[in-house]
Amino acid sequence: MCKLTTRIFFEAMAWTSRARDVDQAEALALLKAMQWIKNCGLSKVIIEGDNKALMEAIRQRKMTAVKWEDKYLIDECLSLFQSMFDVEVSFVPRVCNKVADAMAKYARRNMCNQYWKSIPPKIIIPFLRRDMYDSVTGTSS
Repeated sequence: MCKLTTRIFFEAMAWTSRARDVDQAEALALLKAMQWIKNCGLSKVIIEGDNKALMEAIRQRKMTAVKWEDKYLIDECLSLFQSMFDVEVSFVPRVCNKVADAMAKYARRNMCNQYWKSIPPKIIIPFLRRDMYDSVTGTSS
């Protein structure tokens, strides 16, 4: 039996905010995540998001596919992105990031802002276990 010694959980946050639509909600969430990463002084981070237009706008530093109403949020994200060391953004379909999806649904359902350090929220433990199993076995679910 293989024992996993790498720590898979660092911190988690569930955060809610009012937004005009899903695109603005995604931009606000990205900005909050980037602020959090910057404040924690983290590096070697990959931010994955399921909004392709938003992820590409940050990755390519172009705002052609972003709604004009959200450009000020993207500008803030770009400013933070350029000031951080070794941070990447990447598009992934929602089905490939079940932890983020579960946290977003938890925050929306409970209308809460919560923060976890060292011990993950129960809602994501099954997904973390699956990720650990997949990383040990080299499989993907």
